[in-house]
Amino acid sequence: MSFNQWFKNLCNLWLKDKKMYIVFLGPPGCGKGTYAKLLSEKYDFVHISTGDILRESVSKGNLIGKKVKKFIDKGILVPDEIILEIMENYLVNRSDENVVFDGFPRTVEQAIGLKKILEKVNKKTDIVLYFVIDKEEIVKRIIARRICPNCGRVYNLVSIPPKNDEICDVCNIKLIQRSDDT
Repeated sequence: MSFNQWFKNLCNLWLKDKKMYIVFLGPPGCGKGTYAKLLSEKYDFVHISTGDILRESVSKGNLIGKKVKKFIDKGILVPDEIILEIMENYLVNRSDENVVFDGFPRTVEQAIGLKKILEKVNKKTDIVLYFVIDKEEIVKRIIARRICPNCGRVYNLVSIPPKNDEICDVCNIKLIQRSDDT
């Protein structure tokens, strides 16, 4: 059975009339975001990507965004306590929704912090999936990954190309490579 078929069966089996918290872990470019987006579109999940939230915070230029930018500009990982603060603020009003975490938690401290945050709203992690992929494939995928700076849609120039050369199908804007993909 292919992973796609297994994933579809899992969703149909587990997601009937349940509110779930699912964690997708794995290296960059392994498909976490792709499958999280599928869950959000087909099964009404809130897709929580710490990378997206951090980039959004930086672009808004708010207080937390300014803190985050200092670390990103230096090429340093954002400290766990800041990540957990952002996640707690983000999760406060989401206790009645299905949630898929895309690449979070990344550290033991973040995992412990997530457990504490979920306990505050009487929830728990229901499923954790770790995506495994060859290093060579990761490099190929990341080199070919492009995003729309307007709507955030993700493309891969090899496997999921836009209809027109590096132009978003939705916004008709030139696609870019994420700064952390270069």
